[in-house]
Amino acid sequence: YSGDQPCKQYWAPEIHYIPHEVAGDDYGWYCYVAASDSSNTDAAHRMYVYKCPDPDDPMCQDWVLKGKISLIFIFPPF
Repeated sequence: YSGDQPCKQYWAPEIHYIPHEVAGDDYGWYCYVAASDSSNTDAAHRMYVYKCPDPDDPMCQDWVLKGKISLIFIFPPF
């Protein structure tokens, strides 16, 4: 565990292939997953994305953490 890297309670992984036509040089296999930090609580879960370094083999073992997904909600004025 280091920095923002999650280390416990991985939930609901989704694996997606993003083609070259859409992602350019970043094409390949991505895994989106909810995971927690070391606090081990449900409230600590955040969304993270991992990328497979081999765009042709989603079964590789060395997936790389690309980062935590952060959403910014901008609400229109009332």
